[in-house]
Amino acid sequence: MTTWLISAGESERRARYCERNGVVVIGWSRTGDLSSADAAEVRARLARSYPDRAPPAVGAWADQVRQFIAAIERDDIVVMPVPSRGDVLVGRVTGPYRFDPDAPENRRHQRPVQWGPAVPLELIDDATRAELSSRRAVKRLDVAPSVFAPEGRAPAAAVPISRRAFFAKAAGAAGVAGVAALAITRPWESASSTNTSGARSPTSPSSSIPGTSPPTRDATVAQWVIDENARPGSRGWETGDYSRPHALEGYAKVVSAQRGDKVELFVSATEPSFHVEAYRLGWYQGNGGRLVWQSPEMPGRAQAAPSVAPGVNMAEANWEPSAEVTIDEQFVPGVYVLKLVGPNFAQRIPLTIRDDASGAAYMVQSSVTSWQAYNPWGGYSLYAGANGAFATRARIVSFDRPYVRGGGSDDLLGLEHPLIQLMESLGLDVTYTTDVVTHGHPERLLAHKAFLSLGHDEYWSKEMRDGVETARDHGVNLVFFGANAAFRQIRFESSARGELRHEVCYKSASEDPLRTQDPARVTVDWRAPPVSRPESAMIGQQYECNPVQADMVIVDPGAWVFTGANVVEGQRIVGIVGSEYDRYYPGQVGPHNVQIFSHSPVTCHDRPGFSDMTYYTAASNAGVFATGTINWITRLAPRSASADPVTVQVTKNVLAAFGVGPAGASHAAAPNYDAIAAKFGA
Repeated sequence: MTTWLISAGESERRARYCERNGVVVIGWSRTGDLSSADAAEVRARLARSYPDRAPPAVGAWADQVRQFIAAIERDDIVVMPVPSRGDVLVGRVTGPYRFDPDAPENRRHQRPVQWGPAVPLELIDDATRAELSSRRAVKRLDVAPSVFAPEGRAPAAAVPISRRAFFAKAAGAAGVAGVAALAITRPWESASSTNTSGARSPTSPSSSIPGTSPPTRDATVAQWVIDENARPGSRGWETGDYSRPHALEGYAKVVSAQRGDKVELFVSATEPSFHVEAYRLGWYQGNGGRLVWQSPEMPGRAQAAPSVAPGVNMAEANWEPSAEVTIDEQFVPGVYVLKLVGPNFAQRIPLTIRDDASGAAYMVQSSVTSWQAYNPWGGYSLYAGANGAFATRARIVSFDRPYVRGGGSDDLLGLEHPLIQLMESLGLDVTYTTDVVTHGHPERLLAHKAFLSLGHDEYWSKEMRDGVETARDHGVNLVFFGANAAFRQIRFESSARGELRHEVCYKSASEDPLRTQDPARVTVDWRAPPVSRPESAMIGQQYECNPVQADMVIVDPGAWVFTGANVVEGQRIVGIVGSEYDRYYPGQVGPHNVQIFSHSPVTCHDRPGFSDMTYYTAASNAGVFATGTINWITRLAPRSASADPVTVQVTKNVLAAFGVGPAGASHAAAPNYDAIAAKFGA
């Protein structure tokens, strides 16, 4: 815990603003949002914004601004002397830096603060008062941590307050209880959980990533996520040679589990031995994962060749169990990679650890049904058979087989992991699920503020679709961080391993046995008869074409999603549109109060079109946001060379608005298609 002096200058009005709004502020607002700025960029922006100032002054300013943005941490103490009023404000920092463009000039650089009672200057001794008279806007005060006793009490008012007593009072007055209230606990947390006071760890992710601010309401932040990501990370989840998948491969009996479950693994290996390493994916100081558990070494053995069900061409690995993972207290809920490690080669098995009792602000869904649809293991996917032809494709695919792509993790690491990293770097209150779980328990969506569909989430059952639309109609916000979502309808059947292990999708109404028995469940494109439920009715736009790679063009720069992004009309985000994209059509089935944020020209199979980023508000006030491109999440990983600051800021703005309740209450959609089409083309 550190104490910081923040100057209010001679402005009593600035102090009142801070008290009233629960913030501490500094000036230099002309620089704009500095969320993504490193030290060099901060100095360059100050120099451009204040060209009449000498370089030494700019350098001193830059040091103070960087301290305000990056060095101050949650639960640090801030003191703000107000000489004109004769007292000192004392508070505890409750969140990272943010830039509020709607705040008055020189109050836009902010940190949220819980203020305690002000301390009269007349009760502070001369030495302490001199220390508080610094003219610097931001100054770290050299105070030993031992003075911050949570039970610290100020001396009686009649006795002058010494330096040590003043800072002890600062810690107590700022309110440990108030900070502890921000810690969101979970039923699976044990009494031995670290940092149970709710105090922020000194290595927590918000201090590791300057400028990545959580949403402004503390209800969206979970202390357990902050604590978890402060633990030592490891890059072991990505290292290894994955070039020979059949040398070592496997699958889990379930796609998700929870505390107390035992998860069987089925492994085939030409490697002489192997062991299993479990990595939870997250931020972890930029390492992207944490090693949670490791099995002993086990002998490798090659298992049976895949079976192929005649008629439906379903490839399946009917193997004997090889290992078992007990989901105990080590396995904090989250998205995991179970890494099979041999002497020469490695392979991955994805697994989600659920918290079914969670009421987290955000529910994030992994698109395992789409991974399985594209999985060619055993020679058959929902797209092609062993000879590569569509006609010989599988009509049913099984989860009882390994994934081929992504070293066994399919789209998890490319199209989902960067968003997981970003959300956990912000300490957001998140829980994880899969579309198989959404199918079985769609009612669980109602416990959350926002439901997030990621990357390539193409294959949906009727139960999924009905459940997500019901959640929207009850005020749950929907986010589609991808494209081509809910394009195909599927059904589930059981396998010998358990329920919901076979994914059915004939893609042809004439082939589907249910065509005359239950037309609403026929496995065709959602927009095709006899189903005739275009995805636009839920998403606000619909899939158009692939493959493309194009720039995203911003057409509504004043929209709330671009707050802090400093964008202008016509600005491009290079290459982010693809490989599949969605488009808004004015005559579509579904909402017409759609606001278009980006409208990006593309050419697909020699046909011109547009990829759109859209938003609409439902009658329940739920907000529905869709990026219109699968590649969106690939630009989100913090500190990644591929990260795009506009994409990151838009994502943060959407999460901030969607994590506190129906977004339409504060951000009503402003339909703008006609104006956009007239200016940029239709």
